[in-house]
Amino acid sequence: HRDADLGVFFMDNKGYLDMCGHGTMGVVTAFIENGGLPFKSSIKIETPAGFVKARPKIVRDQVKHVTVQNVDSFVVDKVEINFDAEHKKISIPVDVVYSGNLFGLVNVQNFEFDVPVTPNNVGKFINYGLQIREKINEKRFTNPFTKRTEKVGLIEFYQPNENKPDKNVVIFGDGAVDRSPCGTGTCAKMTLLFNKGELEVGDTYTYESIIGTSFKGRIVDAKKKKGLTIITPEVTGSAYIVARHSFVHQPEDPLTGFQLPHHIQ
Repeated sequence: HRDADLGVFFMDNKGYLDMCGHGTMGVVTAFIENGGLPFKSSIKIETPAGFVKARPKIVRDQVKHVTVQNVDSFVVDKVEINFDAEHKKISIPVDVVYSGNLFGLVNVQNFEFDVPVTPNNVGKFINYGLQIREKINEKRFTNPFTKRTEKVGLIEFYQPNENKPDKNVVIFGDGAVDRSPCGTGTCAKMTLLFNKGELEVGDTYTYESIIGTSFKGRIVDAKKKKGLTIITPEVTGSAYIVARHSFVHQPEDPLTGFQLPHHIQ
């Protein structure tokens, strides 16, 4: 769009996402530090989910952090999902929240067994997340504003903690694991907490990833629309350039690109 400073879309290991908070932080950081975008206090970005605003903080010519004001977010539904875990069938409630992507949020304290959000449990979360996503998408969710039928693309497992930040791990794509606290996932969690009366407009919320990194979120605004409570969330975090890569197209290469089929055990 001509009014946007950047247009961005996001790929994962299976397809595309409409919005990615940490990806947006990374794009802004890379463009500014590589000279592809002049420094501005506010950068308007067009994404498949809509326009978002980014506010970079520059210290000694480097981007210290980026605050992303996300698209409007809201709670969609709450469903009960049955799936296989620990060699038995279990049932667990899942909150469905839209925050640029459609999330299924799962409180790990609702499991019938102990499964903390720690790196040694990543395999379990991949297994559970893919099962839950498949089951939950047997139901269709209609966005009341776009009228589009949406599928849940990401499953966010979160662990409430007393006197320290909540932790999460997000499973998406073909069993991919978000090592960040997930920007849109942080927005989804704040939206859920606001609807539960646990956060108010102006409150900040620190969310920790499975490896201990953190984002800081804030609820900018809240309003009612079509009977729904709509939240305007923002999230602040850092991204770092770690490599510069060039892709090469070689016409003589007989392999056009492919993926071998595989299944998560």
